[in-house]
Amino acid sequence: MKAYGEDVLREAGRLEESLHVGGGAPMITNSMIQEANLLGRRGHIQRRTPKLKHTMQLVSYAASVVAGVFAGNLDHATGSIGFAVSATIGIAAFFLGRNDG
Repeated sequence: MKAYGEDVLREAGRLEESLHVGGGAPMITNSMIQEANLLGRRGHIQRRTPKLKHTMQLVSYAASVVAGVFAGNLDHATGSIGFAVSATIGIAAFFLGRNDG
């Protein structure tokens, strides 16, 4: 419940930022909270993705590029070993970087 409340408050702040004009202090109103709650109940609030997951997705992408480079040299020992290592790292990073929890 606490996480949902934090998500609703963060979404209300985002709504306030989009509607805020002028240099005054930001003000989150009751209607913004209600709209954010409605968005939350409908599943439209996007939660922030941890930096570790972003990093793992980047590592997975980079490992696939490196594996492709090594795949061109599979007839040499360094190509075979490099391909196997980079493919293993890429697969591990892919599973660590998935967004399904």
